[in-house]
Amino acid sequence: MTRIDHVLVAVTDLDRGAAQLRRAHGLVACAGGRHPKFGTANLILPMGNQYLELVAVEDRDLAAGNPFGRAVLSEAREGELRPLAVCLEVDDLASVSSRLDLPVEPGLRITEDGLPLSWRSVAMAQAFSARRLPFFINWDDPDRHPGKGGEMTDLRPTGFQEVEIGGDPAAISDWLGEDVPALVLVGGGPGLGAVTIALADGDVVTIR
Repeated sequence: MTRIDHVLVAVTDLDRGAAQLRRAHGLVACAGGRHPKFGTANLILPMGNQYLELVAVEDRDLAAGNPFGRAVLSEAREGELRPLAVCLEVDDLASVSSRLDLPVEPGLRITEDGLPLSWRSVAMAQAFSARRLPFFINWDDPDRHPGKGGEMTDLRPTGFQEVEIGGDPAAISDWLGEDVPALVLVGGGPGLGAVTIALADGDVVTIR
């Protein structure tokens, strides 16, 4: 089964991005960590088995040398929350690797308490190319999934209700290999559109 794991949102500064998320939408991001390989850092909006990831560049030289960092540098705008990419969790990452003929690659970030958090992914380069295709993930320790925990607030987010993705629908369907709940193919240019988050009180928040 394939499901949305997290959505990345590019910001120019994590503190200002978190303040905007709280001011505009009432949502509270918590500590994430650093991506030493990419020159980026993040904050997390936990939603159980999903999360929203605010990501910003902290080392411009390092970020400029990899597709992920370059995409954040390119897309981030002062005062905006910019949906950047969608990551899908799959039960069998090896089969995705085989189907797409792409390697499984290790990933790592260092949490705020200094501990490593690791995963394996397929197609990160394609996610941060001009095509902005979804990429795929398995967490090495599911019990430490970033969606778990976080500060409880009145507007408690419970998951993604809808994530819009542009590009040729037939090509994206072939890329996905199956329908993905809450992922909506809208056509047009590549990239993410509106990201709608369901709240525990039955309301929703939409980030565009």
